[in-house]
Amino acid sequence: MEYEDFFQKVVLITGGTKGIGKETAKTFLLNEAKVFIVYSKDEEAKNLFLDEIKSKFSKFINNVFFYKGDVSDVNFAKFVFDEINKKFKKLDILINNAGINRDNLLLEMKLDEWKKVLDVNIKGTYIFTMLAKDLLIKGQDPKIINISSISGVYGKAGQVNYSVSKGAIIGMTRYFANKYIKHFIHVNSVAPGLTKTEFSKDLDKAKVGEIINFVSMKKLGTASEIKDVIMFLASNKSNYINGKTILVDGGFLI
Repeated sequence: MEYEDFFQKVVLITGGTKGIGKETAKTFLLNEAKVFIVYSKDEEAKNLFLDEIKSKFSKFINNVFFYKGDVSDVNFAKFVFDEINKKFKKLDILINNAGINRDNLLLEMKLDEWKKVLDVNIKGTYIFTMLAKDLLIKGQDPKIINISSISGVYGKAGQVNYSVSKGAIIGMTRYFANKYIKHFIHVNSVAPGLTKTEFSKDLDKAKVGEIINFVSMKKLGTASEIKDVIMFLASNKSNYINGKTILVDGGFLI
């Protein structure tokens, strides 16, 4: 799909080598944006994505930049923003997509499972949002899009850490939308339902079927469907939307 808004825009996507992040990164590349992609440890996923770019989108190969690190590490985040500043002196769009889960029953959840999810999902989003401001101020129609989840709206059994983290992202979105609008930076979030990605492929089929029973459309979402909403929020067509969370969940629990 072609968009008019993203030619030469500078975009930063955390968690950008798989699933929703990868689908979004590809779309920005195809629309001639400069795309910085942060990923944590999966070197194979990064190399597969790079190979795909070389084979299918080779003319955009010089428009993509990969950085490996922990989004909850403030020094790593500062390094990424320093790199963006050196190369382009601005940032137009930040997509806080990096997220992990460590599901477990409440009484069996270990403190490390709790802490790691909150560090990546909440702290990582906070750090990148805070550090992005100075470069976003120099951008054109700057936008921040945070990726939450319906788990942050409804809560799910065995996901207290994940649900808390994604609910916090919704609250953080409202806070920064109010704080940053004076700089003309829009901040919104997307809350996907269960989506066909690497994140969900290992789930028990019976559990997936149970979730689908609560979805009015009786199917899982796709990364492409979530990506389309992200692209809308990143575009000028969303300029009168601020501080909102859009649920893209196929009609979950209606």
